Amino acid sequence: MYNSFVKFVSKTRLQYIGLLSALFLAVNLATRFFLQASFPDMMPFSGEMLPGLAKGFFNDIATLFFVLLFPASLLLLPKDTFMAKRAGKRYTAVIFFIFSSVFVFTAVSEYFFWEEFSSRFNFIAVDYLIYTTELVQNIVESYPLPWLLTAVFILAAAATWCMMKLLRGFQSKPAVAQKGGKSCFGARLAVLGGLYFGSLLLFVFFTPFAGGESRFWNEYSKNGVYEIFSAYLHNQLDYRAFYKTMDKASAFSAMRNEIKETGDVSYALRKKL
Repeated sequence: MYNSFVKFVSKTRLQYIGLLSALFLAVNLATRFFLQASFPDMMPFSGEMLPGLAKGFFNDIATLFFVLLFPASLLLLPKDTFMAKRAGKRYTAVIFFIFSSVFVFTAVSEYFFWEEFSSRFNFIAVDYLIYTTELVQNIVESYPLPWLLTAVFILAAAATWCMMKLLRGFQSKPAVAQKGGKSCFGARLAVLGGLYFGSLLLFVFFTPFAGGESRFWNEYSKNGVYEIFSAYLHNQLDYRAFYKTMDKASAFSAMRNEIKETGDVSYALRKKL
């Protein structure tokens, strides 16, 4: 069944998309482990970790549909020979490098965001992006930005080199027999259309899986890329998650006691009413 599918879609392009997908999932998994190791008081290595990782994996898979929308357009090419040409190799390397840089930069940003807000990206991050002058000034003053960007680009370049090497290794192996590297355009269009349709369904119906009863484990299981776009679209922030609150009965009780102590006359009037 796999060989029949490959004949329709193209093995080389499946490998290209598969490598991007594997990189995205690996970076998000590493981000969770790094956050957990950096903030063990919030998310200790315990039994709650496994459900958080499992639900986080499903959240990452859902986000992957959106991430692949642009690079998957390569499926529409009629032949694999483009991937073997110099232009194709450069295109592939540039896509790998751009996406690697975005993935790594997002992971680094999430660490610093968590350090300040104990949360994945939310509407506060959207505000930061809107007020770019204040954001850039704060980042330059607070963090060693040149060193961070250098580290991001070095990691992205290393990831690109590894993926290009793997892709060349895959291409050097005997492929499933395909006439001239051609594949059915209708089948490839159906695969790409399925990706876009799946993304549309996720956009409308998907709700991220929560990692547990603790707010920190819920944040742990989320995907930062999905969360920042979701926060931008919904334009809201969970007040109870970031501010100390109490139930209404306790709040009214505290207010009544405060009014009694201050001798507010209006309290007596309201009590009669």
